[in-house]
Amino acid sequence: MLFASFAEAQRVESVTVDARGSGYTSPTAVTFSGGGGRGAAATATLGFSVGSVAVSGGLCFDAPSVQFDAPDLPGGTRATGTSGRPAMRSDVQWITITEQGSGYTSPPGITFGLVGTPCSTDPSYTVNLETTGEVWSVAVDAGGSGYTSAPTVMFSGGGSGAAATATLATGVSGVALSAPAVGDTFERGEAIEATVRFDGPVDVTGTPQLALGIGSNTRQADYASGTGTTR
Repeated sequence: MLFASFAEAQRVESVTVDARGSGYTSPTAVTFSGGGGRGAAATATLGFSVGSVAVSGGLCFDAPSVQFDAPDLPGGTRATGTSGRPAMRSDVQWITITEQGSGYTSPPGITFGLVGTPCSTDPSYTVNLETTGEVWSVAVDAGGSGYTSAPTVMFSGGGSGAAATATLATGVSGVALSAPAVGDTFERGEAIEATVRFDGPVDVTGTPQLALGIGSNTRQADYASGTGTTR
């Protein structure tokens, strides 16, 4: 077979967070280093925990149960807490956070009194998130170009411990053409087989074609087989 090999420069397609770390402030900068390319850019999404709750007022026969809203980010955990009030008073004076939760991007709401006697008037409250959080996910804004290997992903923003892996878009690594049956020239009507090699498995949909330059003409080779493989 006649083999025409070439290396295709690639772009950053996605970034997977391997460790969320802690102590990061928003916004957290994402930078890429190495890999032979340039121009990749991404944005980190931070997840925060509930830090404190200020509460006052309300008309409650007993200290009401407290339920925080679910976190905003997939995989987060719901914060939990309990309320309290001094004896002989009907207004809620404090909320004690028992679990800070994780994966919040905005302060959650609170529902009072799901267990026990509901309040005639719910207390007023303000939920404050922690000022630093975890790196939850990374969205690629620009894939850049020229990468021959996955670049290193780095985070800044005051925290530590976050780690992520960049994945490059699957690219063509080579093309092989079948040899003529006789000599170096294909005869009229002779079939030409082309094998396209990729640097990762590719799922084929539809019937793609490969343009082949034959003399001064261009002919289209129809896809035959190979879905789910590298060739």
